[in-house]
Amino acid sequence: MYRIIFTRRALKDLEGIDKEMQKRIAVKLEECSKEPLRYAKKLKGLSFRDTIQDQQKPKD
Repeated sequence: MYRIIFTRRALKDLEGIDKEMQKRIAVKLEECSKEPLRYAKKLKGLSFRDTIQDQQKPKD
């Protein structure tokens, strides 16, 4: 299972919606954390190799 990390802004936005919608979002996010690739879509214009190489480059 993967871990989902929220930004402060995302938490603030979630607090601003009704409890029923918060529960629906939580259920869907839990599903996504179990099988993230099921919900993933390929980025257009980039190959998988391009994205991996970008992540492996040392940061200055």
